[in-house]
Formats: sequence, structure tokens, C-alpha cells
Amino acid sequence: MIINYPHRRGIHCETGSIKNLLKFYGLDLPEELIFGIGSGLDFINFPFGFVPGTNESVIYRTRSTKILSQFSKRMNIKYKTHSFFSQKKAMDKLDSLLEKGIPAAILADIYLLPYFAEFSAGDRFPEHHAIVIGKENGEYIISDTHYLLRGGLSKITIDELRIARFAKAGLMSTRGRMYYITSVPKDFNIKLAIIKGIKETCYKMLDIWLPFFGVKGMYFLAKRMRRYEERYGTKNTWATLKMQLRLAEDAGTGGSGFRYVYSNFLEQAAEYFDNDPQLLSISDYFREIGDKRQLLALETIRQHEGRIERNVDVLADMNYAIAKMEQKAFIELRKWVKKQKI
Repeated sequence: MIINYPHRRGIHCETGSIKNLLKFYGLDLPEELIFGIGSGLDFINFPFGFVPGTNESVIYRTRSTKILSQFSKRMNIKYKTHSFFSQKKAMDKLDSLLEKGIPAAILADIYLLPYFAEFSAGDRFPEHHAIVIGKENGEYIISDTHYLLRGGLSKITIDELRIARFAKAGLMSTRGRMYYITSVPKDFNIKLAIIKGIKETCYKMLDIWLPFFGVKGMYFLAKRMRRYEERYGTKNTWATLKMQLRLAEDAGTGGSGFRYVYSNFLEQAAEYFDNDPQLLSISDYFREIGDKRQLLALETIRQHEGRIERNVDVLADMNYAIAKMEQKAFIELRKWVKKQKI
């Protein structure tokens, strides 16, 4: 049992896990800085049902562990990651790390973690991050940044954790994937890391030429939504919109919540640049975008539940307006990045 592990609430499972791991090794950074330096903000609109239960899928965040890799690279933090074909080898590796006093991050299906009893079979997500910090009496001790309000540390049997780590989920299967930190530097150039994080996020949101990515993908989504009912029928249209909402604001995260996180990141980043007024202004603007995304979520819920008249064009108009706001925000961010001399 790792006694002194800092079990703290997180904003998001990946960044929260990284924050607590870094704290364990003596580096205390806000989760928002980890998110921004790791370029966690993203947007992809797949014009097909990549996510089960949808006709078209929307992803609002970068792929799992990408924040870890980009943040670590920019901050000169060393870590190791493993995937396994053998379930036994995966569990043996976990045990060997615990015996050495090394906390290990695992990726597991949130539906198959028994302490998340509120999730159903329709909420399958095999890339949830949690930290294993001990093993006793045939159970693993889990520090899950999303489960603090329900009693602190969690326990799970050996078989339950093994099954959750090797959930069958098609392209999203993680094969027992795990990672752990091997070294944390005493010195690093956080200003340069911030600039690189912002620069990559601007690239993802503005420069990928395919129409599915970034701001282009947001405009693409707004355009395609207007023909959802014609393409898929009323029932499938609203099932798709409901799942897109869940991916944005609940199960997948990334909608309004990530805009607030990014706003806080820019506000914190500004402190390293003499309270840069341009960064602070863009930070405020991202908070406005978060507010607009919350209104979009509320409108979608009300229409889906029949509390107000259903009108997909209204939702498409709101998505289009948000795309214009995000385009403006990232263009201003790029202007700021280009002025930096580091």
C-alpha cells in the first residue's frame, strides 16, 4: 500500500490522474496547465457511426493518453507505458510496480468498474484513467479522481480489475494499457511548454485541411445536422443528438466543461507572461463560449424530452454560431503565439 499518495478530486480522469501522480513525485501543478500544455482540446466530426448508437459521431477531446505524452514531452517528464496481449502479464506487471512502491495508472472500462454503479451498458468507455495504489486481501486499492465524493479510495477484486482492463470494445480496446512516471525534472521551461501547447491546439482547430477536424468540423456538423431527419429519420436523428450531447457534456466530456478548463488554463498561463492582457481577454472569451455550449446542451435536452418544439435547425444555428466564436478565439490565440520570442 502506497501510504502517502495524494488522493485528490480531478476535473477530468486523465489530467486529474496526471496531476496526482506529479504531486506524488513532488511537482504540484494546476490540472488546467496540464490540460493546456498537453493540448487536450480537440474537435472531430465523423460522418458515420464511430460511436455505437449514433449515425454520426462527434469527439471533443484528444485521444486518450495524448495529453500525457504531449505534456510530458514539453515538460521533460519521463514515463513508461505498456499494453499487453496476456492478461496474466498485465496483472503481474501491475503487482511488480506496487511492490516497488510505484503508483500505476490503468485504463479500464468505466462500466465494468463496480464502484461506478450508476453507469449502464450503454455507457461503455474503456479508456477511463484511474491509479492503483495498493493491494490487500485479494483486492486492489484504487485512487479514482472521479469518485472522491462517494467515499474516497475504492476497492476492486483482482478479477473485476482484470476484466475492466481488458474490456472488448472494438477499436477502443486498450489491452490492459497502463503507465507510470519514472522521473520528474527539477527545472523546466514552463513558458515554452505553454507556447507549444497553445500552438498545437491552434493547429488542430484551424489548420487540418480535412473538413471533419477543428473549427471546420464544427461548421461541417452544423451543416449536416440540417439533413439528419432526411438522412436518418426522426427516431435515429434524436438518438444521435442525444448521444452527441452525452459525449460533449457527460460520458465523454469536452463541450462546455473543456472550454471552462481552457479558459482557466489561459488565465493561469497569463501569470507566466506578466499577466498578459491578450491572454486574459481570450480567456474571458472562452468562458463565453462555454456559456454558449451550456445553452446548446439545455436546448438539446429540452427538445429531446419534448418540453419545447423539436427543431433541428435551431440546434444547427447554435452550433454554427459557436463555431464562429471558436474560430475567432483561436485566430486571436495564434496571433498571440506568433508574437512570442521564446
